Amino acid sequence: RGWAMADGDGWLLALQHHHLALDHVSLERVIDEVGRLMRGEGDALPKAEPFRTFIGRLEQDGTARRAAETYFSAELGDVDEPTAPFGVMDVRANGWQACEIRRTIAPSLGRRVRAAAVRHGVSAAAIYHLAWGRVLGACCGRDDVVYGTVLSGQQQDGESTALGMYINTLPLRVRLNLSASAALQATHAGLGALLRHEQASLALAQRCSGVDGTLPLFTTLLNYRHSRPENSSASVPGVKLLGAEERTNYPITLSVEDVGTDGFALTALSVPDMPGARLLGYMSQALEGLVEALESGGQTPTDRIPVLTASQRREVIDDFNATTVPYPSDLLVHELFQAQAARTPDALAVRAEEGQWSYAQLEAYSNRIAHRLRALGVQPDDR
Repeated sequence: RGWAMADGDGWLLALQHHHLALDHVSLERVIDEVGRLMRGEGDALPKAEPFRTFIGRLEQDGTARRAAETYFSAELGDVDEPTAPFGVMDVRANGWQACEIRRTIAPSLGRRVRAAAVRHGVSAAAIYHLAWGRVLGACCGRDDVVYGTVLSGQQQDGESTALGMYINTLPLRVRLNLSASAALQATHAGLGALLRHEQASLALAQRCSGVDGTLPLFTTLLNYRHSRPENSSASVPGVKLLGAEERTNYPITLSVEDVGTDGFALTALSVPDMPGARLLGYMSQALEGLVEALESGGQTPTDRIPVLTASQRREVIDDFNATTVPYPSDLLVHELFQAQAARTPDALAVRAEEGQWSYAQLEAYSNRIAHRLRALGVQPDDR
């Protein structure tokens, strides 16, 4: 969709696309081809093949499908509960309410991440995946989590010239009841295994789990991607990228931008009920805690790595529990209740499935029980 600028000096172009038709790699190819056409190099463009040809090469005799089914059955067969932070289960939304927030990782921490990756023989991506797993574990109260990770989908067929959706999302299981170093190696191995099945169907993977088919296996995504710091349209003369926006149907999506050297940035897309700023704070804290654990030998249990800063921990443990109020300590509990019933007899005291009771009603019912117990000979301190 294009508009001529009011001053006649150029055009504005809005490009909207769905991942069912186009992904990040294909979009860059389109932009590159536009640039080559504008430079008069159209005759040198390779002939594009239909996307169905790429899919056909992957399917072939069904061997890849059977291998993927075997792997995901072994990996997810005993997972019987969705990983859904804060109990949010809706993965069918259109993402229009998603809130986006971005945070740059401090260069000093970025350098430590890369150094830890080299020291432990893994990729920086594995460290970020494990840190995100720790955040989800804290938000779900679990030491074994599953979430979606985004794969480029072109490892098996890097020569394809088709435009289409190569990108794929597959479930990664992260076990947190291990030491930091052991969990990191397991996460690294899990990512490597997914690359061997990167075009497997997500529906197939979910069917291989023990989660009821009416429920999602996971409700969060992590997209770790290598990004170029320069404008992706820089190769097109006279074209300037003004802005870009992404949406997803998942309640939480965390994107990690790896821009090389010591540069990393985090972007959170989340539903309003789960503030992205807080989630990014959890991720930054978990990442720093994980790096510290790896630097000190890697024996710290992963599920003990903090996701709260010191001030947040004080807020949760101390401030939220600061419920002490002065009361007449010389009265017994039932006497305190009697006094409250006398002050506010019609106020709501209890609501339950069976109904609700005012203070006056509850006082009357409890008195009946007390008199019945006395008639049976029950004395103070009897059990």
